[in-house]
Amino acid sequence: MPPFDSPRDADRLIVYGLGTVGQAIVDDLLAEGINIELILDRGKGGESYRNIPVLAIEDAGDNRLTGKTILIGLHNHYVDINLLHASLLAAGAARILSPINLPELAPQARTRPGYWLDPGFSYAAHQCEFARIRNLLADEISRSLFDAILAYRQSGNIAECPVPSLEDEYTPIGL
Repeated sequence: MPPFDSPRDADRLIVYGLGTVGQAIVDDLLAEGINIELILDRGKGGESYRNIPVLAIEDAGDNRLTGKTILIGLHNHYVDINLLHASLLAAGAARILSPINLPELAPQARTRPGYWLDPGFSYAAHQCEFARIRNLLADEISRSLFDAILAYRQSGNIAECPVPSLEDEYTPIGL
């Protein structure tokens, strides 16, 4: 995905999500002087954050999302990011970014050192560890999921984000 051209000169950004991750992302973007036009959040529509209106996607009618860039500001395995991506495109968004793309928008964004969103984290430097972990996995489903997660976390390409697996061995009912 090519870098975001000039976030300060472009149309104002829209952020989806206002949980803990979304709030931190909005704060980082504002600290870097990036204008945020709107925040989308299904549970907090009608509110505001940092004087930015918060709406649900359904309430952002009148082509308000048409042609806009939207940064998904959440990390929640209960949200199917692929379905969310499709909904945002259907609402007219021109470009959808994931939290992995945050350093393109705000190079000084505060991320937790060592956390997978830390732009200083080198996947290449950890290839041996990744291979060792992959070899410990017992079945092809687990190895494929591991590979897909690594691919998504390196690229930010939502098409590579694995669909949440909420009803099988990855999140047992009794857990």
